[in-house]
Amino acid sequence: MPEFRGRDIPLDELVEESFAGEWGTEGPHFGCLRAQVVRSTEIQDDGRVSLNTAVVRYISADKVATKSLRDLDILVEAAGGSPARPVGRPAMVRIEEGAPPVLFSNFVKAIRFDRQKVTHPFAIHALRHLYTQPRFGITQQKTTGIINLNFREFLKLSVWVPPDHNCQALIADILDVIDDAILETDALIEKYHAIWLGLLDDLIAKPAQVGRSEAPDTLADLIASIVSGCSVNADDRPPTAGEFGVLKTSAVGGGRFRPHQSKAVWQKEEPRLKCPVTKGTIIFNRKNTPELVGGSAYVERDYPGLFLPDLLWSLRVEEQSEVIPAWVATLLQTRPARAFVTRYATGTSKSMVNISQPLLLSMPLRKLPKQDQADAMKAISALQTDIDTLTSEREKLAALRLGLREDLLTGRKAVTASREAAE
Repeated sequence: MPEFRGRDIPLDELVEESFAGEWGTEGPHFGCLRAQVVRSTEIQDDGRVSLNTAVVRYISADKVATKSLRDLDILVEAAGGSPARPVGRPAMVRIEEGAPPVLFSNFVKAIRFDRQKVTHPFAIHALRHLYTQPRFGITQQKTTGIINLNFREFLKLSVWVPPDHNCQALIADILDVIDDAILETDALIEKYHAIWLGLLDDLIAKPAQVGRSEAPDTLADLIASIVSGCSVNADDRPPTAGEFGVLKTSAVGGGRFRPHQSKAVWQKEEPRLKCPVTKGTIIFNRKNTPELVGGSAYVERDYPGLFLPDLLWSLRVEEQSEVIPAWVATLLQTRPARAFVTRYATGTSKSMVNISQPLLLSMPLRKLPKQDQADAMKAISALQTDIDTLTSEREKLAALRLGLREDLLTGRKAVTASREAAE
């Protein structure tokens, strides 16, 4: 049975070698070799390196000889972080035998561990867990608006390491099983979402002639009213029982409504609140980045105490229009509808754009018979249920991974489970 007793060890006692990267030149140059170069964008959040998108550069032969990556080397993002995503994401690179040289840019750091003390498959899980901890904040160093990794402070941080390599292998194996299950679930969700978009095209966008100039109707023929909320001061946390809440713009997008994406309104601001979140309405994001403007979602029930901000609209469908509100909400998710919003949204900067009510309501379309709407929604809803089920499974796997990390990578519990425990 592997020995699970371990201790916290500073990284500088575990790291055998660390070195910076090379960028080289764009084209062929005397004395240079062709190589793939990994940038920070190739470092994935799942702890892997995507070599498919690595750029081709030309590096001096001596640098290729001394700085080429080996299989299982670990890279750490050294620059380019933000308050929302700290710099320092770690990833382990996999390189096949006989593959062309792979190096990395000077915004990335390579580290190799003393393999007598710790194996790289265990180390990458330890580093990924460390990255999520509050104490990792000491490594963030901001200069000239860019957040860099303070590597000296990084090496002072400790990770829990069991001395038995069999134990390290077992822990890495269990966590790999969970990681693989999450990646497989993500791939299924992506596949189903692509099918979902295709259904929207075939069952709604094409027959309803969304965005087509020859369409006989417009969105204005379907919408009875558009009401906006109000900008109020609020704490950046969800409201608790007895408090009023105001939605964030992130509460809508991709056709999903996320009521938990809300903020607790200050008590003195409560009289200013307007436009509550009510059943049967469509919440529409009128102002955001070009990628997110026009995000919307259908509200299936009332949410007492929850209100809209000024950047979100509440759209209500004409009650006597023989139109199903959920069908209109789904219509706004189609690719032609999103393209229409993006095309006509304007702003003083490229990073933030806004669409006016008249332009939104001018969106060309053809109102389908109510039965056609119902048939389309039945097929689309069935697929959405499958996507929701997969998303729920993914959330459970992520929660399981979080718990296993706390158990397996801190020494908090004397874990003696095997791969079957994760499965």
